[in-house]
Amino acid sequence: MREVRLSDLYREEVAAWAFSFLDNDDIDVTDDDVWEALALLGAADLPSSDREYLYEDADFAAFEIRLGQTS
Repeated sequence: MREVRLSDLYREEVAAWAFSFLDNDDIDVTDDDVWEALALLGAADLPSSDREYLYEDADFAAFEIRLGQTS
């Protein structure tokens, strides 16, 4: 997630990578944090009507902090 915050160029690449897991019925993600991270990253390149992207750097940073608190 840090890399996504550092450069918008990674958004499309990261979103495609994460979505490949979300869209694959043969992969069973049982960890809720992993699933949520994949969902957030899978939507990293989605546009928003009032700003460039649906998720901003602050969203990724907040999720990183939350993950750090659960580990």
